[in-house]
This record gives sequence, structure tokens and C-alpha cells, in this order.
Amino acid sequence: MDKAANILHALLQRQIKKHFPDGIKNASFEKLLIEISETYRWYERDKALSDHAYAISEKEYQAVLKSLQSKNELISQSIQQLKEHILHIDPQASINSSSESDSILATIDYLGALIEQQKKLEEENRLAKEVAESAAKVKSEFLSVMSHEIKTPLNAIIGLSHLLMQQSFPPEQTKNILTLHTAAENLLNLINDILDYGKIESGKISLNFKPTDIRNLLNHVRNTHLFKAQEKQNNIKLLIDEDLPEWVLCDEVRLNQIMHNLVSNAVKFTSQGNITISATVERETDQTICIAFSVKDTGIGIPADKQSIIFERFTQAEADTTRRFGGSGLGLSIVRSMLELFNSQIHLKSEPNKGAEFYFSLELEKDQASTAKQAGGFSAKNTLDLSGVHVLIVDDIAFNTMVAEQMLANANATSNHAINGAEAIEKIKHAQYDLVLMDIQMPVMDGLEATQQIRAFNQTIPIIALTASSEPEVITETKDSGMNDFLMKPFNPNDFYALIYQYTKGNRN
Repeated sequence: MDKAANILHALLQRQIKKHFPDGIKNASFEKLLIEISETYRWYERDKALSDHAYAISEKEYQAVLKSLQSKNELISQSIQQLKEHILHIDPQASINSSSESDSILATIDYLGALIEQQKKLEEENRLAKEVAESAAKVKSEFLSVMSHEIKTPLNAIIGLSHLLMQQSFPPEQTKNILTLHTAAENLLNLINDILDYGKIESGKISLNFKPTDIRNLLNHVRNTHLFKAQEKQNNIKLLIDEDLPEWVLCDEVRLNQIMHNLVSNAVKFTSQGNITISATVERETDQTICIAFSVKDTGIGIPADKQSIIFERFTQAEADTTRRFGGSGLGLSIVRSMLELFNSQIHLKSEPNKGAEFYFSLELEKDQASTAKQAGGFSAKNTLDLSGVHVLIVDDIAFNTMVAEQMLANANATSNHAINGAEAIEKIKHAQYDLVLMDIQMPVMDGLEATQQIRAFNQTIPIIALTASSEPEVITETKDSGMNDFLMKPFNPNDFYALIYQYTKGNRN
């Protein structure tokens, strides 16, 4: 009994004592009572735990409920702000609804439609970009072909007129030859402006710094415009600082283009006056030099209110300027864009009827190596002698070959020619040449492929590309194929001779 009593709940024990003071006599009943009491054995503890759990659950429930309410309020505010922004962007957006849930769904539907619309626009933009890139490629190819087709005959005209000017003719014929040469060079400058305009728009123009004789360049610019200036009874003066070094590293083609445009304008707008071209040293170090260039005239001048617009493309100071003086309206725009490539700017000082002065400065590196190499060697001012130099001319255009052959003969060099790359390969395999002048565009085999095959068995022979294209990718292709250098058609005779001298006699010194 005591053992059974020990496992009874305290409350049950008290009840048994109260109602059964003498104890329970029936063992079966006692056993049944004990079994029933097992159910309540941990009653007080379980009740305390249950109460505690309920209190905690209620607290957590209130916290969760409060958090949900806060989140719901934040979501509602966010959706409202989102709707306000959408309506601000698109007042016609159908996102208002009577219930909040419908409003959310309407907003989601609207955003879904907006995303689909954005994807559609992106796809349209992608297709438009592909069309634009394709059009740009076609345009680039067209310009390259046109450049080749136009400059190839110009190369012959300029080359032949140069050869003719080396000979003696009666004064009237000499004048005609000079006129022909000047007209051809002016036409070349105009063509370069038109072709470069497209490249400037697409950002495809880059500078190519090479050893440049500034004095020779400016003399050439003056001589090109001298005949036209004399027709208008103008004098062209050239002032060059004595401290200017003979050789600097510069993009000769682009600087030449800049100066030609400025001098052409000065001649165009001046009659019975003076044009002064000058180059002076502003400052220098052992490695660099800053040169100030100026083209000044005594012509019609430019009103102050027109001085900013004349640098815009296709724009001239007055509406009837083209009718009165001619011109494309591209020259000064080209000048400004070219100088930006040099990290420089064009400046202007002018008054109506008092002339105009265009000026700029270029920070350039001195070319000590060329100065040392050219001392006692080739110079445009010296009589050129290429005796002993044997050149292979590779070109399918007969008059280009004829001009190159005559220019080489005038310098005492000998030459042979091939009409395509395949023929050039065979000639180089069976004969000794000091240099190859290689055209790029030819039938049967072009110059690039021919050069690659030549380099497979001859790594040393200098190969100079002859190309009418100034596209950067074309110049890169010539170098990648194994060519040593390039000449732009129509080429300046002095550049022609200087490059041949550099890769033949120059390398022997």
C-alpha cells in the first residue's frame, strides 16, 4: 500500500485519506484506482508547462502579427509609390482598381507588359544596330573602292606632271604643265577632304607619326598654291624659324592636309594682297618641340558673328560665298577635326576687310635618329642618286608602272615589273632585287597574299605597299602581311625617293 501510495499524485493521496480513513481493502479496486491516477501523475507540471507555452505562443503570435501588419503597410506604401511613379511616366497607364489586390495585379500586369515592350525595343535596336553596322561596312568598302579608282589615275597625272616639270620646255608649255600639276594636287586635296569627312564621322581616322621635314612640307604647300595665288595677283610668303629642327615626328599627311586647307582659303578670299605662311618655335626641350603655325592673309576677313559657324561642316560665312568664291564648306571643319587628333585647336583673328589669321600649335617629338641618318644622305634639297638600286614594281595598271619606272630612271635606279602578285613571286625567286614596290589591289593574286608567300622564303627584301586607301585597317593589314612600309597614292615624289633611299642606300650606311 505504501509503495502504491508513493506513486500517487499528492492530491489523490489526500482524497483517499479523506474518504478512506481505514485504507482501501479491495486490492482490485486499489489497482484500478492507481492505473487511473497514472493519467494525472504529471498534471500540475504539464499544466504549468502548457500555461507557459500558451503565454509564449501568444506573445510570439502578437509579434508576428505586428510584423506582418508592418510589412503589409510597407508593401502597400511601396505599391502606391510605384503606381504614382508609373502614372507620372505614363498618365494613361491602367493600374487603378477598386480593391488593393486588384490594384497589385493591375500593376504587375502593367509592368509585365512594359518589360515585354522593352524586350521588343531592345530586339529592334539590336536589328537596327546590325543594319547600321552593315551599312557602315558597305560605305567603308565603297569609299575604299572609290579612293582606289579616283586616286589611281591621279597618281599618274601628278607623277607625269612632276616628271615633265624636270624637263625643259618652252615657257607656254611649262606654264601648262605647272597648271596641270597644280590642278591635280588641288583635286587630290578636295578628294581627301570628301573621303576623310566620312572617316571623321565614324571616328576611323588615326595619326601615323613618321619622320617629317617641316620645311619641305611648307615649301610644297606654298608651291602648290603659288600659281592660283599669282592668278589673283597675290604674293605668298613663307617664314620659317631658323631654330626649327629639320626632322620631327609628325603625321605628314594630316599636317599637309591642314595647311593646304588653310592656304587654299587664304588664296580664295584674297585678291591683290599677301598670304603669309609661318612656322616658329614656341618652346623646346631636348626631346620635344612646340611649333606655332600660322596662315595670315589680307583678304575680305570674317565678321565677328560668323567666326564660330565657319568651322561647322558645309557652312560658310555668307550665303552667297559658294557662288562667289567656290568651295565645299568642308575645309575648316576638316582642319578642326584633324587638329583635335593632335590634341590642338584652331584659333582665328579677323576683322571684315582687314584679312584673317588662322593659327595653332603642335607639340611634337624631335627625330634625332633621322637627323643623324639624313646627314650626308638623302634630302629633298639634294640631287638624288640611286645608282646600283634594282627595284621590282608590282602593279596591274600600266601607267602607274610607267610613272614609277621613269621616276626611278631619273634617279639612276633600274627596275623590272610584274602585273600581279603571282608573277612577282616567280620573279623574286629567280632574280635579285633590292626593293619591291607592291600594289595592294590586283587580279590573280593581291599584294597582301603575295607578300605573305614571299616572306615564307625571303625575310629580308624590303617590300613597300602602294595603296590608294588610307583606311587604318588597310594599313594594319599591310604590316600584318609582312610589308615594311607603305606609300599613299598619289604619292609625293620626294616621299617616293626618300622611302626607297631609306630601305636601300640608307640601310647600307
